[in-house]
Amino acid sequence: MNVALPTAAREPAGVLKPPRFHATAKRWHFYAGLNVFPFLTMLTTTGAVMVFFTRFQIRLGLTVNLAPQAVCPLVSEQAKAKAVLTWLPHATLTTHTAPLMPDVAS
Repeated sequence: MNVALPTAAREPAGVLKPPRFHATAKRWHFYAGLNVFPFLTMLTTTGAVMVFFTRFQIRLGLTVNLAPQAVCPLVSEQAKAKAVLTWLPHATLTTHTAPLMPDVAS
């Protein structure tokens, strides 16, 4: 007489199947890795290029030379306010923050 045993009874002793949740979690982790891997690869590649390019650029002496600009004449705050009010006649000047030093922007 041949009796069919349940699947758990057919397994050898000590061998357990992982629960279904673990298989699903592993599968989703694999798919997430497939989606994240290209982004991380691009991030590390561009970061390495930026680091090495900057180092080689400094070693090769590729510096940016800036030509000095002509000095612009200083314009008084009253002249600036008058220019704004003539450009926008409906506007009103409520507050003005003056620069702390004459060569610094306000």
